[in-house]
Amino acid sequence: MLVVLGSGAPILRAGPLRYVVIDLGTLGGPQSFATGINARSEVTGVSETTGDVLTRAFFWNGTMQDIGTLGGSFSQGNGIGNSGLVTGSSNLPVAPPLSITNAFLWNGTAMQALGTLGGVNSF
Repeated sequence: MLVVLGSGAPILRAGPLRYVVIDLGTLGGPQSFATGINARSEVTGVSETTGDVLTRAFFWNGTMQDIGTLGGSFSQGNGIGNSGLVTGSSNLPVAPPLSITNAFLWNGTAMQALGTLGGVNSF
């Protein structure tokens, strides 16, 4: 069996693969879903929040952190690189009933909209 360590160096391992299941928690709501993990065991995904049950993208490296939105009420982390950069999608603040979603890149402190390829939405 091939196992990739945090350094990216592959090794051969005899016997069963061992892993640890960790409850990441939530951002106050009833549930969260992990959608990406990197070699440093950092995780991204989406979690419900308290009260109005909004969903927000999160970054987890021992504690869950709400990484915000692009100004709307929803965001979701989709992938995370080994440098901790998170990609995902978030809605933008527009007048109802319109809804615009844009892909983002989160660099650890700020979320940046990635724009579209000429259309209205990107994911």
